[in-house]
Amino acid sequence: MIRFAVLWRKRSYGTKSDKGNRWVERILSLRQTCRLQGKSTFDVLENAMESYFKDQQPDLEWIRLAG
Repeated sequence: MIRFAVLWRKRSYGTKSDKGNRWVERILSLRQTCRLQGKSTFDVLENAMESYFKDQQPDLEWIRLAG
């Protein structure tokens, strides 16, 4: 399951900061979760950004249903 992350890190030479490391950890974790749930990562990120700019909570029901 971590193959994509390993290949990404190898091709990109990683990040140069702790903040960058945290971002990569989170976005790759989101990508894998979406993949396992059959969701589009782009759609999930789009919903999160729309919710942020509308000062609303994003739809997280799909995550709760996974557990």
